[in-house]
Amino acid sequence: MSFDTLAGIYVYAMDHHTGQSSRLYRLGSRIGAVMRLSDNAIASIRRGRDDRGNEWESARIVYRTLKRRGAR
Repeated sequence: MSFDTLAGIYVYAMDHHTGQSSRLYRLGSRIGAVMRLSDNAIASIRRGRDDRGNEWESARIVYRTLKRRGAR
């Protein structure tokens, strides 16, 4: 799995988990223990504009896809 994919999953999991006992929270915690994303990177993945030149564009696509699907 690529770094961008994990970054998108991490931000989605932290935004949409249903509590500390949820599966998404545990997944996000495991990813977060390995990846250290800055607050600016997380904000860019959440709210960034579509910009193919942006370093977080691939992660943003993963995040938006999960959000659209309502993954759990």
